[in-house]
Amino acid sequence: MVKPGDVLPQSLSFENFTANVMARELIKFSEFSLDYEKEVAFKLGKGGEPVSWTVKSYKRSAKLKIQLGELKYMFQAAIAMGGDLLKLPPFPVTATAESEDGTFKLVIPAVTITKVPLSFKEGDDTAEVELDLAVTSYPIITFT
Repeated sequence: MVKPGDVLPQSLSFENFTANVMARELIKFSEFSLDYEKEVAFKLGKGGEPVSWTVKSYKRSAKLKIQLGELKYMFQAAIAMGGDLLKLPPFPVTATAESEDGTFKLVIPAVTITKVPLSFKEGDDTAEVELDLAVTSYPIITFT
């Protein structure tokens, strides 16, 4: 219980979240997400009731929403590929968040860009691009 005069602990939040992409810390990003799931198949017995199950497939994907200025560094890395971000080789992504409860760390050794939607509208405060990423390795998640 917090008492008068106690310093409140900082909780995990986006404010203390950092992301490193292509060995560079992103400064202007507003969203990062990792989705991983498994598809389960059931073997059905009499009456259509499931009697066993198995894993059909695993799916992993990520999204990264960055401001257009951050995209400049990725285009520079893609110059050898004709400036095509989709032709970049897989690269690592590391994300960390620290609080008094500990340090959350996510390491994805390899992702590759699968979609680069460049869409800008009148009235937007910032020009942001949401990159779709295929996770081509097993993510490592720790909380210490």
